[in-house]
Amino acid sequence: MVALDPAEVYLPFRGDQHDDHRATYRLIMRALGRSGRRPLVLQYPIWALERPWRSGLGWLELWNLRYVRIDATLPLKQTALAQYRSQLDPPTTKGSQGLPPEFLELAMATTRIYG
Repeated sequence: MVALDPAEVYLPFRGDQHDDHRATYRLIMRALGRSGRRPLVLQYPIWALERPWRSGLGWLELWNLRYVRIDATLPLKQTALAQYRSQLDPPTTKGSQGLPPEFLELAMATTRIYG
């Protein structure tokens, strides 16, 4: 087992409107608590920005959002997203729950973090 001691940890926003995103936040926070490590935890809203009032994203969090340029890692992000074909299929296809093109365009342009 490899012991890691990161200075920063990036997680989906704790109140994001997707079960997997909230579960990821809880899992990593629990693991950090058990490890005794205290890195800077930065959260990135995914769906929370669409309807912040439903996700618990308050005025303070909205005010403190930072925009992070991702030019250097954009190819990696594109490769990772390409693994999720169901997310890239147009949402108009019968039974498809693909992401809206506007959402994908924004996701590929910048990353917002709160911490």
